[in-house]
Amino acid sequence: MQILCGTDFSPNATEAAAAAAALARMFGDRLLLVHAGVPPADDGLGPETGTATSATLRAQLQTQVSALAGIGIPVEARLASGRPADALQRLAPPDRTRMIVLSSIGQVAL
Repeated sequence: MQILCGTDFSPNATEAAAAAAALARMFGDRLLLVHAGVPPADDGLGPETGTATSATLRAQLQTQVSALAGIGIPVEARLASGRPADALQRLAPPDRTRMIVLSSIGQVAL
């Protein structure tokens, strides 16, 4: 089974990832850490333009994976395109996903 955790790299999402990792360890599951959004711009201009490149987002995901490395569970990171709710639903088949963990409010407005 897996526990899926959506992240937008905010402090709240980082705390949610730590909670998801603890739950995955408790259940003996793997953790799937996902950042989803519209396709990131690969224009080489980077975060200064207001959109992060795929490479930047992958680096941020890897930073979160590295921070969770000591918990002793398999952690996979995935960068998904599309609306976050749709992407998370696609990546969380009910027969393989125990739960989805999200933070209350991060960088995305209500």
